[in-house]
Amino acid sequence: MNEQKTIVRKISRGFQITIPRTLRETFGLHIGDMIEFEQKDDMFILRPVEVIRRKEMVQKLKHILENQQENEFSNLSEDEIMTIANEEIRKSRKERKKQ
Repeated sequence: MNEQKTIVRKISRGFQITIPRTLRETFGLHIGDMIEFEQKDDMFILRPVEVIRRKEMVQKLKHILENQQENEFSNLSEDEIMTIANEEIRKSRKERKKQ
């Protein structure tokens, strides 16, 4: 996605803007989705954000761990797993910002 497009929108009451249909479709955005605002010098960048619910993540991790024999996570507590998972999320977001 190296193609750049410029689309002008008016800020309406409540400081709302409408994301153009072409961009919504390109990025698969739907009502209720989350977007991230990043300030960079004299501009800001909007980026879709995938929200990972912690309870779902813990359940998936538990399922994976229960179905594994011995691995590096076998003897970790739920808190230790959450610490590792949160760190991986932070790393992923940091990498995305670099792009």
